[in-house]
Amino acid sequence: MGSSSTSYFPPMVHHAATEDLLKESGMRHTSIRNGFYASSLVGLIGDAVKTGELIVLEDGPIAWTTHSDLAQATAMILTEKNWDGPSPNLTAFEAIDMEGVAVMVSDIVGRPIYRKSPLTKNIGRI
Repeated sequence: MGSSSTSYFPPMVHHAATEDLLKESGMRHTSIRNGFYASSLVGLIGDAVKTGELIVLEDGPIAWTTHSDLAQATAMILTEKNWDGPSPNLTAFEAIDMEGVAVMVSDIVGRPIYRKSPLTKNIGRI
């Protein structure tokens, strides 16, 4: 998703270069543009379940997408054999921020999980 030669997110620059090479090759192709994987939240959640604090940098909303949904969309794209460039962006249709993730984790574990930023966590401890 967001493939662009001017992106501030380095992987998108590489994705854009790859898509340009494919286009220049003249081969029929499709570039599957997956959104952020929901499974990566496991690493971001880290010790929040134990500590009650989801400590992550400032963020914006993200449409976290499951591998199974992406696999289904990819299978449809590949079986249609209409390979003529990038796929539409493949994401969930609801975007949530880390505050929303903290609320979901709280609901799952049955106790409060508070979202905190490491940039503000140590204020007053200097």
